[in-house]
Amino acid sequence: MKTTDIGLLISSALGSLFLSFTPATAAILVEPIVTTPRENFSDVRGLPPTLQPFEPILWFFPPNDTGLPNLSNETGYTINKFSLLLFPELPEFEDGFVWGDVNGDGKIGLSNIFTNINIAPDFTVPFLDTNALRLELTNGTIQDGKSFALRFITSRDLTPIDTQGNDLLLIGSFYEGFRTVPEPSNVFAFVLTMALGCWLRKRKLTRT
Repeated sequence: MKTTDIGLLISSALGSLFLSFTPATAAILVEPIVTTPRENFSDVRGLPPTLQPFEPILWFFPPNDTGLPNLSNETGYTINKFSLLLFPELPEFEDGFVWGDVNGDGKIGLSNIFTNINIAPDFTVPFLDTNALRLELTNGTIQDGKSFALRFITSRDLTPIDTQGNDLLLIGSFYEGFRTVPEPSNVFAFVLTMALGCWLRKRKLTRT
């Protein structure tokens, strides 16, 4: 084999090697942070009473912003599974989005409420007729009436200059949970109290 042919083979192999290390896309990494309420921040009704389990709701979040209010769970359910939905393409941004490890800890997502955070199958948002990338948070609870904090960090840095502008992340979410059922002893005590009250009223009427 000629020396020039060997040189071409080596150049071709090196070119393929370098191409293999080139990112396939220029997608922007997004990582959620779900924590207990932050002090000195106001609370808002994030999840209203009309919101049912598995029903998606959409949010606009300024990326990398720490001034967001705490969100309140007003659904009437104790949330034990919380899913976040990321839309891979938004018209305001040239590049797409994917869930990713932004803070470099080797995991996607950070939470002191839910201990398990996993990539789940894509979710189709019915009223938008589009698929969203789903991140599922489990093994934790947000009780009815309690607040929590939710924000997102990105790489590349997408911190907006104007948090009221158009350069906001569109994020969806839905929850699964259960309603709190009174303990049997409490139910029995309530029924007994009602029965005793009725009996005393009847006895009083009989004496008069």
